[in-house]
Amino acid sequence: MDDKIKELIEDGKWINAEIIIEVQGNDKTHMKDALDKLVERLKKEEKIKVYETTFSDPETLESGLFSQHIDVKLVARDFGKMVYIALMYSPSNFEILSPKNITLPSGEAENILADVSSIVVSLAHSVFAKQGEINRLQGTAPSQKKTE
Repeated sequence: MDDKIKELIEDGKWINAEIIIEVQGNDKTHMKDALDKLVERLKKEEKIKVYETTFSDPETLESGLFSQHIDVKLVARDFGKMVYIALMYSPSNFEILSPKNITLPSGEAENILADVSSIVVSLAHSVFAKQGEINRLQGTAPSQKKTE
């Protein structure tokens, strides 16, 4: 950990956390590439600084698939960014290392809730659109059903 990260943590204005992101697949190389790309994307996020990553070795599951995870230590400028990480990166584990207590002004809490709502609506819309496309391709879309 470099001095700048230590300063952000000691200052108490940034949140220090550790997350674990897991992937499963049938190709070990593809899983590692996916985790690498995910970490690179996370490193480009504003108000987030990744300071340590540790990859696990791929494990073989009973199903024949492989599983691998990455441990990511990071600091984030505020709790809203932590919520964003949880929503956009879906870590299987999330631990806030410091500070021990987080206090939010109500305006910031409202902004976080609005962001969560916006992301969930966007994801729901994407799922709805994809389901419509699947139905169209399968010929089961309501507009394609024949009426008698």
